[in-house]
Amino acid sequence: MFLTREARIRYLGFDDHWAIVLGVPTLAALASVIFVAGQELPPSALGVCMVMSLLHTSLYWWLNRRGVVYLRANYPLSEQTLRRIIFMLAYSATLVIVIEGTLNGLVFPRLAFLEQAGYGKASLLFEACVALTLCLLVLAIYESVYFFSRYRHSVLEQERLTRTNVQAQLEILKQQVNPHFLFNSLNTLVQVIPEDPPKAVLFTQRLSAVYRRILEYRQRDLITLTEEIKALEDYIFLMQTRFEDKLRIVWSGAGAREQSIPEPESQDAYIVPLSLQLIVENAIKHNVVSQECPLTIEIAVSPDTVTVTNNLQPRSQRQVTTGWGQQNIRQRYRLTGDREMTVVVTPTHYRVSLPLVRVKSAAAYVTA
Repeated sequence: MFLTREARIRYLGFDDHWAIVLGVPTLAALASVIFVAGQELPPSALGVCMVMSLLHTSLYWWLNRRGVVYLRANYPLSEQTLRRIIFMLAYSATLVIVIEGTLNGLVFPRLAFLEQAGYGKASLLFEACVALTLCLLVLAIYESVYFFSRYRHSVLEQERLTRTNVQAQLEILKQQVNPHFLFNSLNTLVQVIPEDPPKAVLFTQRLSAVYRRILEYRQRDLITLTEEIKALEDYIFLMQTRFEDKLRIVWSGAGAREQSIPEPESQDAYIVPLSLQLIVENAIKHNVVSQECPLTIEIAVSPDTVTVTNNLQPRSQRQVTTGWGQQNIRQRYRLTGDREMTVVVTPTHYRVSLPLVRVKSAAAYVTA
């Protein structure tokens, strides 16, 4: 019957105690003025009228408030707003018919002092219209405040998502421009130039593509799976050029062959930018990659998810963790949809599954 503060904020959009304290007397006074307009009544009759209006208004406010809470609990989605409002209007109209009919038919005729206070002189239709107006004012208060709170919440969530994306892109950029990555990449390039000049040119092009995509995707919440796979292909080329047969990448999916990248079955599949690259990078960073212990990373593309699995051979026990990068990806998925990234660790393997987001247009997910 009585809601906690958390429940009031959840279903009503705000803690409505002050709205009740201020709103009920205000609407009661308004109703009293309407009912006694044009009548000359003694102060005692005006007092009775005010008390009855206060009871009337409190009853309607409480019942409408209960209806608002019930309907928002059962129809919480934005696309259900129209249905919820229609049900609420029907509920309020039913309340007015039942309450006014009962009071005017059974209660007021038995209380003579109410007639002296102005009650019973107005028509039932007039009283019902006034009561319905009070109900509509109560509903308008709750719906407008709730709409504003939802709008403010969506704005804050969008700002939070933007900050999270910027943090993620900066983290990826820091990892790629750190001295170790640059040193290893340049060292690999120096070794490749005399042995295979065409491959050295390709290596340089792929290295520049890695940085170009970081800058290109920094303002986007989602990119197509095709774009993500192409970005990952450049990064994998750099790593396999460096580690050679010590690093083995296995792709699995529709029509995929080992060491080949499958084409996504659906073109409306989207993913958090550079999330696959970050997961593959973490696998290489935290595991031994050597001739004696080669690292195998399997990337499986399915209609709903992309799963990255590597054999577990950690450099140290402390590194078998879900680091900042994966926590960031998890948070970004929470902000863009209701499906989350999953991580499964077994004694022999480390598996990360990223859900694919289905949207009609990528433009809807590009932050300004």
